[in-house]
Amino acid sequence: MNNEDLSSIPQPDPSWYYYILWHKLFKAKFKLEQLIKFVGDIEEPNAESHEAINEDLLELVNLLETTRLSQE
Repeated sequence: MNNEDLSSIPQPDPSWYYYILWHKLFKAKFKLEQLIKFVGDIEEPNAESHEAINEDLLELVNLLETTRLSQE
């Protein structure tokens, strides 16, 4: 993620309850957008592209699974 991506988006107050959640979701959004671009650029599917896509999908799933809120 570069500074241009973050500079156009208002940054939440660090004391906000959902501050960490917001950052994790923003990170997941950024990674998903990268994956969508990667898939869109593939002209001929092959084993390497399948492996790269599956690795990125697993990373996204793991990120989102660790983003759950605790039951309070």
